[in-house]
Amino acid sequence: MSDTALDQLRRYSGAIDAATMGSFGRTGALEEPVTGALGVPGPKGDPEYLDKLGQLYTRTANGVRQVQDGIQKVAGSQLPEYWRGEAADGATRSAGETAEQVGLMAQRMASGAKQLHGLALGLRIHRENYERARRAMAQIPPRLEEISMWDGEDNEPAFQAAKSDAQAAIKEMIKNFEYAKMAGTQANDGFTEKVAGAR
Repeated sequence: MSDTALDQLRRYSGAIDAATMGSFGRTGALEEPVTGALGVPGPKGDPEYLDKLGQLYTRTANGVRQVQDGIQKVAGSQLPEYWRGEAADGATRSAGETAEQVGLMAQRMASGAKQLHGLALGLRIHRENYERARRAMAQIPPRLEEISMWDGEDNEPAFQAAKSDAQAAIKEMIKNFEYAKMAGTQANDGFTEKVAGAR
């Protein structure tokens, strides 16, 4: 089984934590995992598409509510006005129950829209934060290259500063990847719970 993006980030994080400066100012032990982390794509997903899907669910819920209103009108006034007797009472009751079920379906569609919009927002935020941390990580290789070119100077403080910044950046990358994954799982669970019952 191949590593997931999150597995790769965690592995690079461990390598960054373990990196030490080599002899003669060599920085490759830090540069390799930093470069590797930069190659890991951010959380997958399309927030714009999820928002559009949420809008579709909202429009559908509104349409279903209109159907419910029509059924309630039939059950509440039209059937009793034109049809009397035991069969009419049963038909009115049945139409009322149908209107209730249609109303539940509209509620579930509206809940699904809320889940989709929430997921889109969470994904958007965590992807932006991931990319911000990734940009911070992208500042490390030029610093390491500069450190490795210093001759005869004590490079260790600059190396440790670069390492500290790389550690902070990769922690943010991992955190936002995990949060995006968690947002997706929570949205899926909520979506399944609230919308699947509409069947």
